[in-house]
Amino acid sequence: MCALPCEKCNLDSLFPYPPTTGTFTYSIVVSGPGECTQVEVYCQRDDGQSCTSIIVEAITSSPDPLAITERATDTYAASTVECANDGTFSYKNAAFTLTQIERVQCVFNGCTP
Repeated sequence: MCALPCEKCNLDSLFPYPPTTGTFTYSIVVSGPGECTQVEVYCQRDDGQSCTSIIVEAITSSPDPLAITERATDTYAASTVECANDGTFSYKNAAFTLTQIERVQCVFNGCTP
């Protein structure tokens, strides 16, 4: 059986840059075999600091990043993206669909020990 195009995204491209000191990023595949690849992406503190907000942002060809955070606490934020047929990722919620996501980045605001 041939893989679907939406199973062939490069997961390493989601976080192409090393995280800043005191933080880490990771992704977990949450889809099953034969499904388009769905990935939960996480932005997290690992230095004991708490933040007033942590945001997962999608980077597309548009000049401005767009917040796609689904779940957040004072130490982590997470969102689910799906592999698209063109090798980029997409994000869907009840209000909108964002396509052609090339990568995600993390924004940590108001962090204190």
